[in-house]
Amino acid sequence: NGFDIALAYDFLYFHPEWTLDKRNIIHSTLKTSIKQALMVLDENSASMWHGRFQLACSNWVVACAFDPLTDEDMRLLARSQAYFLEAIKAISITGGWPEGYNYWINNRAYSFAVACLAHLNSIDDEQTNNQVRQAIETAGLWMIYGTRPDGLFHLFGDSGPRNDLKDETQRVVDLICLATRNPVFSKFS
Repeated sequence: NGFDIALAYDFLYFHPEWTLDKRNIIHSTLKTSIKQALMVLDENSASMWHGRFQLACSNWVVACAFDPLTDEDMRLLARSQAYFLEAIKAISITGGWPEGYNYWINNRAYSFAVACLAHLNSIDDEQTNNQVRQAIETAGLWMIYGTRPDGLFHLFGDSGPRNDLKDETQRVVDLICLATRNPVFSKFS
């Protein structure tokens, strides 16, 4: 639940009722979440597409909401970013989700889009941000190119029962539009 806690913390950070003690509790919770994710990412138990990608993206969102207070905290941030950038490289190589649209849109696309936006809005590194922007644009174009005229996504790979573009697709495309500023995504949305 670190992803949810991070988003809530980020939204509520400047709320007047958030005392230093409350912030310290959340800081500790986020730090624990980051450490737990990094333990899994440091090992080889999670597969690239069904585990590492999702965990790296979600963990990066948590890391972006985390306030680094110590050198250890900064190292946790750096390690989290490195794993997120591995996910960026992986999706850049494939150009889309290799396991079928159902897995992408129902479990991975949203955390990927939020992680990309978190990177673009929190890291001042033009070259790396261009790589992130290119990766999210490529994934978004893959979503458009895979859409058939009847509004369904072209089936391939280990596609699940849903290949329609309901619910999750529009919010993900909207986030991709925010990240890229490419008008093709606002038109598609």
